Amino acid sequence: MQQDDQIEKLIGEYRSIILAKNHLEKLKGRIASTEYDLKLLDRIMTKEYEDVKELEKLSITALFQQVLGNRKEQYEIEKQEYLQSVLKYKEYARTLELMTFEQKILEEKIVKEEKVFEVLNELLLQRDTQISAKYLNLRKQLIQINREVDATLGAQREVHEANIVGVKALGRLDEMIEILQKAHDLEVWAQAVSAPTVRLRVEEYVDEAHEISIQFKVLLLELKDEMEDIVSSSTLKFYSPIQEFMHFHDIYYDRLLSDWVIQQKIVSVLNYFKGLKDNLKLILKTLTALLDTHEKKLTQLQQNKVKVMRANI
Repeated sequence: MQQDDQIEKLIGEYRSIILAKNHLEKLKGRIASTEYDLKLLDRIMTKEYEDVKELEKLSITALFQQVLGNRKEQYEIEKQEYLQSVLKYKEYARTLELMTFEQKILEEKIVKEEKVFEVLNELLLQRDTQISAKYLNLRKQLIQINREVDATLGAQREVHEANIVGVKALGRLDEMIEILQKAHDLEVWAQAVSAPTVRLRVEEYVDEAHEISIQFKVLLLELKDEMEDIVSSSTLKFYSPIQEFMHFHDIYYDRLLSDWVIQQKIVSVLNYFKGLKDNLKLILKTLTALLDTHEKKLTQLQQNKVKVMRANI
């Protein structure tokens, strides 16, 4: 029994290391891509700023032309494009910082891979040897059952780790919703009592939510990797809205600019995040169902193992 517990623990640890190793490879690719995008965004941001400054210079000339409305409209478009490029640059810079930190943690974790594998392999060989000595006639059946148990434990670990990431992501999303709800309530109150100075506090809330949104983005990328591992190693096929999350920042910025910056209303962003929460809860519900499926399979396998061993008595 103690041997089985050790094997179960080591299978979980080894599978976790393999998952970390796979995630690290994808993370390195994202870091390289983000570094490239940052350089590109820096050039775009500089260009957009120059466009805005150029329009400011031409605005006087525009007064002598009969296209003032169009020029003003173009000016607003250029300002929005510049603001979007600044937001993107800050997002990518912070994302790179978080991913680089995550890379160090993963590299420290996978250092133990060889040692864990050696100990696990030794215990598995000991188990097979003991089965051969005690249950010679049933050796093949028992070893096969044990291998199915081991595989199920590994699959269960994958789902468990994905669930951990999903719960963390949901926590960050809840934080953003709570902060933006405060901002929205404050905006409504300020409009009712004519308190323009409240605007500064609302902006602080939005900045706070934006910082959390970048942490949320990194967790979504990690969750995407975890979900891909589950689907690739499972015969089960299920719907996951995780792909819909990959461009959430683009939608977030679009709504932030069109509804908050321009119309002074944050309700659209708030509603968008609430919709994201529903989809994330759907993913967590799916993961919970998979954990339950694996647990039932383990119970059935253990029952089969007992029946086979009793048949030898």
